[in-house]
Amino acid sequence: VRCDVLIRNQHPKDFSLTPEFLDRARPRPVISADNSYPDSQKMPPRIREACAARGIHLLNQADTGAVILRFWPQRLEIVPFRGPAAPITLVPIQNAAP
Repeated sequence: VRCDVLIRNQHPKDFSLTPEFLDRARPRPVISADNSYPDSQKMPPRIREACAARGIHLLNQADTGAVILRFWPQRLEIVPFRGPAAPITLVPIQNAAP
């Protein structure tokens, strides 16, 4: 289940992104929808807390707007439409544990 980037949507019946799932997938950033209406599609605080506790960069699209992924041979750049000023750059992790 390992991934570098996790992209998710918020759905009223979405119970994914549990702490256990994050521990197994070990994403570096999470890009997540956060709709203000209806209330059932707001990002639950538990997701913010779980990402913060694991040092995972959470890109909340309510704050960032659109997010562009630029793929290069040796890196991935993540560019939020509204900040941060510099792209988030991911490079391959050497000898990553399974």
